[in-house]
Amino acid sequence: GKLRIYLRAAMMAEYNDKELACYCHWGGERIVKDGRVFHEGVVIDLIVVDSTMKYDNFIRDACDALCIDPAGKTFHYTTKHDFTKLIQLKDDRGLSLMCRFNTVTK
Repeated sequence: GKLRIYLRAAMMAEYNDKELACYCHWGGERIVKDGRVFHEGVVIDLIVVDSTMKYDNFIRDACDALCIDPAGKTFHYTTKHDFTKLIQLKDDRGLSLMCRFNTVTK
């Protein structure tokens, strides 16, 4: 199977509208049931993502937080509108979209 890292970003409104709190999930099992998402046996850590951050820096920060090597792994994120769907993250454009889709509109 694929080695995946799941990312869930949440706006940090009390700080700066260009920053997101990103929950990084690694290992274990991701279960979607009745429109809800559960993670069993996973390692979870939190990093702060700046909307101007580059993909390579983001991947390094996420993998450093989880104490894993990024080689051979795929990265996916969810949006604030639907935690059940996974979108593959693979470049700067995708990171920009992840930030945009998870920003709180005022």
